[in-house]
Amino acid sequence: MAKTREQLARIKYTSYLHKQGRATQVPVGPARAYLRQLHFVYGMSSAQLADRCTLSPSSVLEIIAGHRAGVKGDRHPLQDIFRENAESVMAIEPEIPKERGGAMINAIGTTRRVQGLAAIGYPVRWTRDVCGFAGQSFYLLAQGKRSVVFFSTAYRIKALYEKHELDLHPERHGISMQAVRLTKTYAARNGYLPPILWDWDTIDDPEGYPNYTGFCGSQKGAQLHEQAGTEVCGPCITAAGVLDSRTGRKVL
Repeated sequence: MAKTREQLARIKYTSYLHKQGRATQVPVGPARAYLRQLHFVYGMSSAQLADRCTLSPSSVLEIIAGHRAGVKGDRHPLQDIFRENAESVMAIEPEIPKERGGAMINAIGTTRRVQGLAAIGYPVRWTRDVCGFAGQSFYLLAQGKRSVVFFSTAYRIKALYEKHELDLHPERHGISMQAVRLTKTYAARNGYLPPILWDWDTIDDPEGYPNYTGFCGSQKGAQLHEQAGTEVCGPCITAAGVLDSRTGRKVL
């Protein structure tokens, strides 16, 4: 059977790599991290990403998920990717597609932003009104009870969040001090995290985690937790220790 143009191109590229002494496959980690950023932070769909690299939309989704589904429904973790595919992924220019206004995306980053503003005193109702929304469903989003949200909604809340995430004086925007105090109390009671704990490139990622120390997810982060006398977060526990035989928890 005659080979396709794509197969011939891969054979030629593989031969070139062998002559250069370079591996034909590389770890998938960097490409996966970049695809997740393009997908969750910039809102680019799998089809849009596939149009800009050598992967198919289904392959893009598999890499983002980190596994490939087997014929019996089992999952096979992805470890490597062909070098040319990885290089094409890393060459994608990030963009916010304006035509995606009506598309549905993961709501977790939007929820984190609404909660982050509440944690520093901006009432959820104020965020809703300023962004031009109406109805009670917005509160479900704030409470983390919505799994998806319109891209246009996420974009408007993201713009408001970036405008006020460093502004710790909600009273300057027509919000009474009583409302500020009540909002902060409610946010603390419900575990809402302030913006300072989120990094811009992980807040939209379902696998992203708050950075309490600035080094969370590393051994240094665990040490800083100990020095501050604060509870060690999950990523720092994972990064730093061994299991205690009595408690089953990791210890430093």
